[in-house]
Amino acid sequence: KNQVLDLNGHDQWVEVYRSDNVEIDTDGLTVSLKILPRKLNSSRGNILMKGNQLGIQQLGADSIQFYIYTNQLNRAVAKLPTEWEGQWHQLYAVYDGSEIRLMIDGQLAASAKAIGNIRNLPVPLNIGRNSFEEGAEADYYLCDAQIDEVHVANLALDVDELTVEKSVLWLDFEEEYKEG
Repeated sequence: KNQVLDLNGHDQWVEVYRSDNVEIDTDGLTVSLKILPRKLNSSRGNILMKGNQLGIQQLGADSIQFYIYTNQLNRAVAKLPTEWEGQWHQLYAVYDGSEIRLMIDGQLAASAKAIGNIRNLPVPLNIGRNSFEEGAEADYYLCDAQIDEVHVANLALDVDELTVEKSVLWLDFEEEYKEG
């Protein structure tokens, strides 16, 4: 395993376009990924997003948020670790129907109360941009990071429960396909 998604902030992203498996409208969600953020990630920091429905986003040079939209926007905002840039980190975000939690490197970084089913919005899931807000030509940096092992499940799972069979999206970036 030595392949990663390498986004330089200039109009690069991965899009999973409106596939039924990522049209999430449940009262549970798990997102897991590894990230090596670089300096320009503080410009916009769109790590993984499905419009304003759900996402993980770096907020400037010192914060990161996990958010979901149920009947309202629910956000858990955490302070970034001091050694954030240039280091690999494990992000793990969970919604269990009553609370959203963001973990960084195995430690709870932020949590917030949230209830209800996630509201599904007609936008694609993206790694490296927010398609709800950004067209193909942005005049700022989108995501300046290396990202690996992106896993999404439409139910709340503990770290040791997340498997490919329980996931709706499992990207390890080890193989490249040229089919649609």
